[in-house]
Formats: sequence, structure tokens, C-alpha cells
Amino acid sequence: MAAKNSQATIGLAVKSTLLDLNKDDELLVFLDGCDDGTHLILNRIRDPRLKVHGSQVSIGRSAARNFLSLKAQGSHFAVLDSDDVSLPWRFLMTRRLLRKYDAVFGAAFLFGDLPYRLPMALTYPLRLSADLAPAVLSYRNPFVHSTSAFKRDLVTPGKLYEEIVPEEYLLWIQMALAGFRLYRTPFPLVGYRLHAGQISRSKDFYQKGEECALLNEARDRLVGILQESHGDKIHSLGSQNNFLRELAQSRSLGVRLEETLLTRLRAFAKRLLFWRDSS
Repeated sequence: MAAKNSQATIGLAVKSTLLDLNKDDELLVFLDGCDDGTHLILNRIRDPRLKVHGSQVSIGRSAARNFLSLKAQGSHFAVLDSDDVSLPWRFLMTRRLLRKYDAVFGAAFLFGDLPYRLPMALTYPLRLSADLAPAVLSYRNPFVHSTSAFKRDLVTPGKLYEEIVPEEYLLWIQMALAGFRLYRTPFPLVGYRLHAGQISRSKDFYQKGEECALLNEARDRLVGILQESHGDKIHSLGSQNNFLRELAQSRSLGVRLEETLLTRLRAFAKRLLFWRDSS
């Protein structure tokens, strides 16, 4: 857990995680140049499983997480942002799934600054199989970072993340390129808080992600590998540029439903922005 000026949310994030962990597990937190009361909140939590590290000067979220991966002792890593909440069954489900898969993810309850003053919402409660995950990753990121857990030997501690906007998306693609099995359960594993201070709400966040050279290079390599393995299906599915999307939709009702919902949500968001700009 990397934290930067998280005094308003980190108490719940840490306590919910500790409640869900086993006695031999540990929760590592990095205070990334915090100049508020985040450390005071953590000082009140008396639990030997909580290990706090930090820097007076901000080193960035990617470097903070990489540092923590070097300090971690377990055979598995899991991630939670300091403004999210771990649900009580998260690690019970995660441990079972990691017996079969290399990395697991889940759905998430959305809360906080939701549109129309909704008290809560849910990300798509749809399963994504390990066989189809690489195809979906080739054109979008289907995984919520705060739900992730993966085997330590999949990565090189200290070098999990690049200091780029789509840091986790690149990590998942690198796992797929290495042939690891990534799976998303339809069950919610965390509460994902929406608020104005999120990095994903910063200006040009998504544009910077799409223009990231490192990400696009890795994605192109993944597309090339998948094209080779599914070459016989390219012409039967239609456009060569969109065949992986069409392949995923043709093989999974869940992916097809999710793509339909995403398309409609994007169209709705564009209309909403147009209405705001014209008013």
C-alpha cells in the first residue's frame, strides 16, 4: 500500500486489510512524502503485522510499490490503494484461486463520489477466464488494480512497476507475455472509492496512457503472439485489426455483455460532457 497524504482514508484501508489477513501475513505501507497526519493515523494502529516505511520526499507511487516488494517476505503479493477498502472475504477467495491461477482479480463495489448521488455501485460482476484474459488485455485493461494478487515468482521484486501512467496495465501485459494465467472472479473483493483527488481523474490521464510508448510496445508484442496462435480465425471473424476483440466476444457472453456496457457508458459520458460544456 502506497500512501500520499491519505489521512482521511488510510485508517479504514489498513484496518479492513488487517481484519482479513492471517496471523502470519503482513501489511506493508509506504508513506510517500506525506506532510499531513497520515503517520499519526497509522501510529494508533497497534498490530505487529503492520510494517510502515516511508520517505520525507515523494518518490512516486511506482517506486514506493517497488520498494515494498523488496521488503515483503511472503510468497504472494496483493495490492490495495490507501483510499480503498478490503472486503472481509477477499483473501479467503484469493488464496483458493491462487492455487489454480498465477494472478487473480475481482469485481469491486464503487462508493464515494458517484454520479447522481448514488450511495454505491458495482463494477461488472462478470468472470474473465484465464484463456481469454490475454485477448482482452490486447485492447483494454479489464482488471481493477486494488483487487490484484499474484505469485511472487511471477515478478522481479523491486522491478514490478515502471514509472508511467498505466503502470499496472503494463504489468498485466508483461505477465500475459510470459504465459502466466490471469483470472478475474465475478465476486467483489474490494470497495473502490471514487473521489476528486484520484490520479485517474487528473487531466489527460487516459490520453497519456494510450500514448505511452512502453505500453504500446508491449501491447503490440502481445497482439503479434495472439495473431500467430489464432491465425486461422482472423479471416472468419472479420477485420484483422479487431479480431482479438471479436474473438473474445464470440467465446464469452460475459465479455460480450461487458463490451456492450462499456460502449454505452462511453457514449453516455461523451453526451454528459457535451451537455456540461454547452450549459
